[in-house]
Amino acid sequence: MKRGETHPLKNKRTVYAGFLLLIVWGFLSAIMIILQVPFVLYLEFSENPWQPINSKTYPETGVATIDFVDSYHGWIAGENGMIMVTTDGGISWEDQHSGIDVDIRAIDFFDVNIGVAISNENDILITQNGGKVWILLKKVTSPNNATDISLWDLVTCDEHTAWVLGLTGTFFRVDILNQNWTYVSKVSHVRYLAMVNSSHGWATGGSSKIVKTTDGWQSIEIQSAGVSQSFYGIFFWDVRKGWVVGSDNTILATTDGGQHWQVQYTYRPFLQYGVGVSFLDIFFITEEKGWTVGSGIHYTKDGGKTWYDLGSETWTASRIAFANKTHGWAVSSRKERSYITSVGGVPPIDEKLLILGGSIGISLGVFSPVLVMVALILFQQHKTQNFKSDGH
Repeated sequence: MKRGETHPLKNKRTVYAGFLLLIVWGFLSAIMIILQVPFVLYLEFSENPWQPINSKTYPETGVATIDFVDSYHGWIAGENGMIMVTTDGGISWEDQHSGIDVDIRAIDFFDVNIGVAISNENDILITQNGGKVWILLKKVTSPNNATDISLWDLVTCDEHTAWVLGLTGTFFRVDILNQNWTYVSKVSHVRYLAMVNSSHGWATGGSSKIVKTTDGWQSIEIQSAGVSQSFYGIFFWDVRKGWVVGSDNTILATTDGGQHWQVQYTYRPFLQYGVGVSFLDIFFITEEKGWTVGSGIHYTKDGGKTWYDLGSETWTASRIAFANKTHGWAVSSRKERSYITSVGGVPPIDEKLLILGGSIGISLGVFSPVLVMVALILFQQHKTQNFKSDGH
């Protein structure tokens, strides 16, 4: 062999390695498509739109729920009857006396004065002065006086009415003005609630169940989700447009009041199970702009036609709330996993580049069988040529 020439064996090894790489690439792309693994173009954000909560008076642990009525006034609640209020947009938080020492599950305010909170021990608390005084109503029971209700979710519809839903699917109407509650009905397998007014609402939960009412839960309509996931969050913008989120990082949407539900997004990482691959809450501040939390934070600017993953696997917020188009909070039970945004929660990135990256990945996956076939044909031709050149 002359000086400067490449050894024939080395050339063959290089060619074989190239063919092998092409085949492996094709097979991996096919597997990712089969497993529904989305192709994500990860970018380094020059400015993160979500920052850790750094208020010195915000509790380190124990927060279960959050609600804001404007960019200044908000409440958090949670362990051992804790209720705290902020009037400066979360810079400082002050304790409010709830009068109970059990865990508060949910809190919701209609305005800066009217609010309702519920505990996991079937307590309902109301306030008409922004939480300066919380009034504890009589203990909630079902018609047969059973106490195994475990209040779970609530919505304050106006200054007079709130709806409360128990873990066992029991609906209660709260009369805020007269300070009492009324048992209304029971539906199995629902625990998360959305109301657009005092009559029209939806509830969802396990067993892929979604139900609707137009008469304040006196009667219900069972709707078909079309999938087999469990749902952990629900949001309706009006009587027609709404979303539910749940296991397998699934997002469903409707534009006709739930008569038809369409999958907007779904993703289960390979060999990963549990709540780590579930969306737990969803919130929209316009018909087009919204966020969901659970396994990371995702957002949409087109009503959910396209969802963008902000790319952090460490965010595990369970509740999200926005006061306006810019100020929002994504919280979990631990302060270190809770975040705040003052810029709308949207990173300054070129979304066309994200779409391009996803399109390239999907295209590679779709054409992966072609890649494998081309690689095998080229490899066979290469072997044939080598065989002939060797004098056989």
